[in-house]
Amino acid sequence: MKKTIFLTALLVLAVLSAVFWNRQQIRLQKKDSRLAVPDAVSASAKTAEAINGVLVRESLASLRPFAVMVENHPDSRPQSGLSQADVVYEALAEGGITRFLALFQSAEPAMIGPVRSAREYFAALADEWGAVYAHVGGSNEAIAQLKNNRYPHLSDANEYYNGDYFIRRKDKIQPHHIFTSWEKLRQLSQSRGFSAAADFSPWEFQDNQPAASSTVAKIDIDFSRAGYEVGWRYDAAQNRYLRLQYFEPHMDAASKTQIAASTVIVQLVKVTPVPNDKLMHVNIDLDSGGKAWIFAGGRVAEGAWKKQNGRTRFYNAAGEEIKLARGPIWVELVPRDKQESLKWQ
Repeated sequence: MKKTIFLTALLVLAVLSAVFWNRQQIRLQKKDSRLAVPDAVSASAKTAEAINGVLVRESLASLRPFAVMVENHPDSRPQSGLSQADVVYEALAEGGITRFLALFQSAEPAMIGPVRSAREYFAALADEWGAVYAHVGGSNEAIAQLKNNRYPHLSDANEYYNGDYFIRRKDKIQPHHIFTSWEKLRQLSQSRGFSAAADFSPWEFQDNQPAASSTVAKIDIDFSRAGYEVGWRYDAAQNRYLRLQYFEPHMDAASKTQIAASTVIVQLVKVTPVPNDKLMHVNIDLDSGGKAWIFAGGRVAEGAWKKQNGRTRFYNAAGEEIKLARGPIWVELVPRDKQESLKWQ
């Protein structure tokens, strides 16, 4: 009798364990299905371009991107999430410090940050992409413009009013302790009723073909002052550029990998100090156009950037739009008076 009860109990336990395991697998598959889209789906299913030209299924390419302000103060390094961004802009913020605007569409990073404050020119870039713009406060000018709907295509996700969707990490010193994630921003967008549909005019892309022999193995940019020197080194084996910061590999704290890009764009812009500003903020002209260099596959294409119909585009000497290599894109917004700091070989 005892043996029968024991065997029955074992059978019930086995059945329950199998049910639990199956439910867990289903839950994990649902959770991970979107993460796996770029690599897991068949080639024939990859019919649409993400914002960086990577071929994915249509449902992924139609999602609205998130644009997140990520700081670059030495105390904030290494940052999290930049290695998973589709497009990243780097520009001066104040006092010679640079800052990043990272756009996410084709990946779901679990940690992004540290998140810092908005600037009006970063908001203008987020507006070009019709993005949900995540930041922690901002300059007086940026906050006033956001409140006055200066940027009608973006949705404002200011941490000041959406604190539940940001993470205050206890292992980081203030003010470098505020982070977010793709999931948090998705939840924020749903709670605020933001549109989830992409609405922007895309760039043009082509497959990232390596040069027969690398003509540009090194790119160096001196943005401002010590600690903010940028370098890119061509990795021929993987046909991409690896990022250096202050002469060291620029690592992602979350992925534990060096940040890489398929395309590096240097866009010369007019930078002027904000008059009588003790915080040394700057204004950046994103409308007037200027010189640009596009690095991909170990080659460089010299051209120009123009702002047309609300979108910045890059053109060759013949006036044709330059097709960018599929994959992560970094845009370095370099001051015109720093053109001589741009060196490659």
